[in-house]
Amino acid sequence: MDEFEVAPPEGFDSRLALTRMLALLRHLIDMIAEFRETLILTSGGDPADPVLDDAFLAARSLALEDVDALIALVDAADFTAPAMVEHRLQGEALRFKMLAILAAYRLVVAAQPSRNPGMSRGWSLYRRALRGTLAAIDGPLESLTAALGVKQGLVEFKKALEVLLDL
Repeated sequence: MDEFEVAPPEGFDSRLALTRMLALLRHLIDMIAEFRETLILTSGGDPADPVLDDAFLAARSLALEDVDALIALVDAADFTAPAMVEHRLQGEALRFKMLAILAAYRLVVAAQPSRNPGMSRGWSLYRRALRGTLAAIDGPLESLTAALGVKQGLVEFKKALEVLLDL
């Protein structure tokens, strides 16, 4: 994924910022999927859980559909609508939230370990950075789904990933 960017105040566009946030969420989900055995399917050296893996893959597919649907809704959204204003999904309030996501994501990029499974400390730092970035996405994602009146499946999937990354 291209570097997650946040425009300066004079060029900040809420629609673009939220679309980039959703693209970043998709990217994080894909990264977790790629390294799922190390990141979420094992705990304390236990073997990977095949039942959890099957459930993760099925839920991931639905979550990615939700990301695509949200991107389409953001593209068509009226950012002057009362719900969008009430949830502070524009201007400096949103820009601040995007800057928090950017700060967290920079740690993900810096902590990404090589594909060497022996780097247990590297994976620990990477896992923590992923959790932090997912947590930074919480507020804007929850506000966005509430303002657009959409179901919370993507929010719940993301929170489940946070729990698994914390084990």
